[in-house]
Amino acid sequence: MEIANNIFLKKKEIIFYLNNQFYQIDQANKWQKHPKDKFKTGELIDDTDVYIDTPNFTLIPDEISKELPTDKKQEFITSNRESFSFFSSPIPYISGELFWSAKTEEIEFLNREIPGCNIHHLAEPLLINKNRPNQLKYFLSNSFIYIICIKDNELKVANRFSIENNEDALYFILSLIKEADLTNIDFIFNCHGINKESLNKKLKSIFHSSDFIEHEENEFNSILN
Repeated sequence: MEIANNIFLKKKEIIFYLNNQFYQIDQANKWQKHPKDKFKTGELIDDTDVYIDTPNFTLIPDEISKELPTDKKQEFITSNRESFSFFSSPIPYISGELFWSAKTEEIEFLNREIPGCNIHHLAEPLLINKNRPNQLKYFLSNSFIYIICIKDNELKVANRFSIENNEDALYFILSLIKEADLTNIDFIFNCHGINKESLNKKLKSIFHSSDFIEHEENEFNSILN
């Protein structure tokens, strides 16, 4: 039986909250940026996932996580536990969990703006989706970069760094390539975020044989799929 009215159908929305800006898909299916004081959730939305950036996170293998008390996990990522809220996200790819925290005032703000939302760490989809046997995946912002290195289908390193410019981003990428032992093999660059052109130009001049997958600026679907 076909339902003519979609009032009974659940609708899901995905939102990114980065650098005090909301990123949301508009009616034309394009990602749009909204200042935090002008943001509005979509109508008839039953379920909303919100992805946020926070520097406080770690990856813990399942066998260790089971034995590690929660307070020890919390102390590992911040010394000021009273000011933070803590979360855990399973990462099946590594048989582990992403344990992370965000300032409680920020979580309360998001819950006020988007009641009942499901809050996720930005690193979660970067770790889970579109992983290739040998790959460096990054997400570049004006103030931070996430870098994930995979070699022989094994996650070697995943980290976030604060940056001031693309020279900082280049330094951290080269450092993690060395740490992940990707230097002497062919691997793919999977590039997300903003202002990637000048950074990738320098990377291409160094890694001549590597392929580059360059996603459009703030095209968040590329992270999620």
